[in-house]
Amino acid sequence: MNDDRLTELELRYMVQQDLLQKLSDVILQQGRDIDRLRREVDMLRGRMNEGPAPMPADETPPHY
Repeated sequence: MNDDRLTELELRYMVQQDLLQKLSDVILQQGRDIDRLRREVDMLRGRMNEGPAPMPADETPPHY
């Protein structure tokens, strides 16, 4: 191998390593986002299962 070809291969390797690290960071952030969104969905499901807040007996609905 000549020196120019070896240098080119080393440069390509460094670029690929940089890209691999960036992709890994993106995957890590997406995993955190998915975890946060799952917690939010669970919280919203819990609210839906509780049902609407009961209306006081002496209060008429606003459309009357």
